This record gives sequence, structure tokens and C-alpha cells, in this order.
Amino acid sequence: MIIKIIVVVLLVWLGIYLYRRTQTVAKQELEQQEPTQVEPQPEAEIASTSSEIESAAQDNTELETESIAQELEPSPVQDEDAVVAAIDEVEATVEATVEVTIEQVVETESHELPEPEPEPEPEPEPEPEPEPEPEPEPANKPITAALPATGAWASDAFTALVSQYDASAEPQAQHLSLLSIISHSYKLRKQADYCQYGAGLTQRYQLAYQQYRQQNTTADDKGIGFMQLSTMLNDTKQFDKAIEVCQQAIDYQLSDGTVTGFEGRIKRIEKAKSKANN
Repeated sequence: MIIKIIVVVLLVWLGIYLYRRTQTVAKQELEQQEPTQVEPQPEAEIASTSSEIESAAQDNTELETESIAQELEPSPVQDEDAVVAAIDEVEATVEATVEVTIEQVVETESHELPEPEPEPEPEPEPEPEPEPEPEPEPANKPITAALPATGAWASDAFTALVSQYDASAEPQAQHLSLLSIISHSYKLRKQADYCQYGAGLTQRYQLAYQQYRQQNTTADDKGIGFMQLSTMLNDTKQFDKAIEVCQQAIDYQLSDGTVTGFEGRIKRIEKAKSKANN
């Protein structure tokens, strides 16, 4: 690339040099072609010797020769036009040479420069295999574990009810067994241990009643178990769970045996909750 630029510079310099040289030569020719004014020579004194006569004759011969040469040479105006035409021709030649050289350099560069190779497209990353979604546990999955153990506070009758509960029994048998334990705890709810134990059976009873209701569409509309559980949950300050139990009883269209029903019970629980928070 640098060598090509140097060549172009040299060609431009050569054109300028030829242009200036042509101007100099033309100027010299014009100066030489100016009419030579011959100074008048004083009349030579008449010499008596033959040598002086011969010298004068020789001078006259040279003057005649110069005048004849001047007549034969072109006029200064014609020479000036020719010089201008020559200068224009040299300038045109130099400009054409420079343009051709620049075009050649540009074409050479365009041919020499290789086209950039396209970058290879990145290979797509393999999509990660989706993790298998965990199978949702059935909402109505029965609780097969045994009931929580009772402590020294429990009476023999209550302990017997708890031990008689069979988690693998039919839904109706489970419902009746749980209802008996919840009712016993409700009667003794003033004792904190019984109240806490009975409230802890809420989820187990909700699932048992759901399975029981699916098999017995004509079940009794008395919601005794829901009413007792909501009361024990309210006594143990579990207000949100108590409201949830009452709402579920309403969905089953159950009655708590009062005039206001479970709707009125929810209002009373909300008041107790507000009072406890204040």
C-alpha cells in the first residue's frame, strides 16, 4: 500500500516538473526571438588601407544574413500560441496519467483485498430438558397416621376413644370415631389440654367428612363437628382457621343449631379476633 502511494506521488511530481520545464524552455525561446535592435554604427572613417574596407564589408554581410533569418523565423505571436498549446497538452497528459494511475491503484487494492469470510454462526445451545413436574398430591388423600398420643391429663374414657380410632376404616366409621373424640374434647374445652387436642383434629375431620359426604349424599345437615371445632379454634386464638371451618360448613349447607347459623358465628369470631388484636 505504501509503495503504491509513493508511485502516485512520483508521477504527480514528474508532471509538475515537466510543466515547469516546458514553461522555462518557452520563456527562453521568446527571449531569443525578440528583435535584436542593431545599434547604428558610426560611419567608419575612410581608411586608406584595404584591411578596413574588408572588415566593413564583412560586417554588412552579417547584418544582411541576420535580417534574412529573422524574416524566415515565425513571429513572436505565433510562437507564444504554440507554447501555450504545448503547455496545455502537457497538463492534460499529466492529469490523464495521474487519473489512470490512481484508478489502477484503486482497482489493484480492490482485487488484492480479500473479502472477509463470514463468521460462522454459533451453534444453538441445546435446550435444557424440562424437569419433570412433581405429581400433585390428591387433595382428598386420607390421613392414615394414628392420632396424636394423649398425655397424663387425659381420662381413661378419652384415651379409650382415641385408641379405638382406626385410620384404615371406612369413611363413615372414621367420621363417627372422630366426631366422638371431638365432642368429648368440646365438653371439656375449659381444660386447655382437651381444647388444644380437639382443635388439632380439624384437618383430619375435614378430610374424613368430605369422604363421608361423597358416599352419603343424604347425610344429616347437622354440622355438629364443624360447630364444635370452630369453637375450640376460637378459644385457642386460631381465628382464621375457625372462620375457614365455618365457611366450609356453609358450603355444605350445614346448620349449627342456632338462629344465625354459621354466618352469625363468623361475625362473632371476627369480633373476638378484632378484640384480641387490640
